[in-house]
Amino acid sequence: MTYDIVLVASPVLSSSRPALGVSILKSILVESGYSCKIVYANLVFAEVFGNEFNEYLSEKNVEYLLGDWLFSDGIKKYEVAKLDSYIEGLEGWLPTEVKSKLYFVKENIGDYLTKIVDQIIELSPKIVGFSTTFQQTISSLVLAKAIKKLDSQIITCFGGANCEGSMGLKLLNLYRQIDYVFSGESEKSFPAFVKMVFENSKNISFARQVIPSTPTENISVLPAPDFEDYFEQLSLCSFESKLDIYLPIETSRGCWWGAKQHCTFCGLNGDSIQFRPKSPTSSLEQIQFLHNKWGVKKFMAVDNIMDNSYVEHVFGEQSLIDEKLEFFYEIKSNLNFNQMFKLSNAGVRWVQPGIEALNDELLKFIKKGVSAIQNIAMLKYCKQLNIRVSWNLLWGISNEDKSHYESYERILPLIEHLEPPNGIFKIRIDRFSPYFEKADSFGISNISPKVSYMEVFGLSKEDVFDVAYFFDGDVNSNVKAKDLLGVSSIIKNWKTSYFNEERALLVMFESEGNSFIIDTRRWASKLCFVLTQESLFILKYFREPRSIEVFRNSPSQFCSIKLQESLKELVEHNYMLLNDKVGLSLVIDETNIKNDQLTIDIIDKDASYVG
Repeated sequence: MTYDIVLVASPVLSSSRPALGVSILKSILVESGYSCKIVYANLVFAEVFGNEFNEYLSEKNVEYLLGDWLFSDGIKKYEVAKLDSYIEGLEGWLPTEVKSKLYFVKENIGDYLTKIVDQIIELSPKIVGFSTTFQQTISSLVLAKAIKKLDSQIITCFGGANCEGSMGLKLLNLYRQIDYVFSGESEKSFPAFVKMVFENSKNISFARQVIPSTPTENISVLPAPDFEDYFEQLSLCSFESKLDIYLPIETSRGCWWGAKQHCTFCGLNGDSIQFRPKSPTSSLEQIQFLHNKWGVKKFMAVDNIMDNSYVEHVFGEQSLIDEKLEFFYEIKSNLNFNQMFKLSNAGVRWVQPGIEALNDELLKFIKKGVSAIQNIAMLKYCKQLNIRVSWNLLWGISNEDKSHYESYERILPLIEHLEPPNGIFKIRIDRFSPYFEKADSFGISNISPKVSYMEVFGLSKEDVFDVAYFFDGDVNSNVKAKDLLGVSSIIKNWKTSYFNEERALLVMFESEGNSFIIDTRRWASKLCFVLTQESLFILKYFREPRSIEVFRNSPSQFCSIKLQESLKELVEHNYMLLNDKVGLSLVIDETNIKNDQLTIDIIDKDASYVG
């Protein structure tokens, strides 16, 4: 069968979900009367070289461009480094088995490329489009070059995140295998281009160029993505049954927080930061449609941030609860417990709240608009509600000081009963971020592309600067990696305990009319703490961040002196966090104690317990 247009999902790209952008484009093109096929070259890569290897390259340390490096022999303009020198500085994190696999794949990539090119040519398309995000650029360039060599009449188009702004123009100027580059959102510009090609094929003026795109103002009008090609091609893969598939959904574009105050390090939105949510009705209908059509119950929102109105108007809807669907979302960490409860009840089982720091000054420096206590409260809510939370700590922040991270060595042991971060990582300067666009105002100098770009692309420094998305720079800071060894060690031990099912507990429960706290954190002062009525009242009052001043001035049935004494005692035992204005209980309210015998055993072993 032949097709008018072939869209390519190039490697490396996770196999556990369809490619959303090309799937939406396919729906638009089919509605316009054109035949379109998506070739999932990433699935073939995973089948040939191993899905675990593919997932590692797709999800781990993408700024090292290992996936791009595998294909780099096909596009280099200057001599690029051999593998040994390329990974010389990466030995600390690159597993030996991955290194060996890189050797093997690099040497055997030719047969894979031939297979994909032959598949595309057999479809006899007039237009072939490549989506390029993160590590898909060089594989797309190599495939496009081979296609052009076999049939120079095929029109090749590039789009995606790696084609925005100067990146797209530079790629067009450097690589003759690209005919057109679509910069930005292309739901309007690409179908209009396709129409021009097919209606005026004899009179078309062939001039290689960048075609700018305007943002889609009302994304509710976009059709549901067409995932048919993904599932058809996945069915041919031996690893299909092992995948935990998430269907990507898009319920907004841009960032409502970034439109108010752009986080200093974030470059995800390019030139389209204006927040454009999809209507709740449209989102609900599309989620239901995709679930009914494909039978998949897990959804991954690609939104930069959830529209807070969705808490009520989407996830407050009974239909989602009835279907027992599961969702991943990026959220802002200042949502309260009731909001998180509603999300959890409707199936939001995994969140990325953009925590980044647990120090108020650092959070102000990067313009997150939240406090450290709010971030810790979010971790607590997720633990209480059994929501998986993905988060990192960042360093290398402009104007930071060693003292900011010394506070982590005091705070982190107190919250080791909550889900740990992935680690503490040096902040990356991304294109389009304020750190990149307004470097001088943040005291950042000597911005240069990540070394991996020079190693992989083999271009001049000037050309690499325009192609790169990830950068390094000199930041106004006296903090070095060695200063964070203590913090890194705490996180490493925390992760080891947590994910080996040796998780610390800090829980409150009731038994036979008494209330207790069980505390198995390494810094615990008591294994079992008996709560008075005053201390129980305080912990429940501060289950969310609340004002200390309001608490002290509010009327209560308890003696104010006893309340203050109880508050002091709870702080001394590290059951609560206080700053100058706000307090927060760190104690989980009995949700995670599922075995009553466990609590009895712990009480029996604690000699300090008095019944």
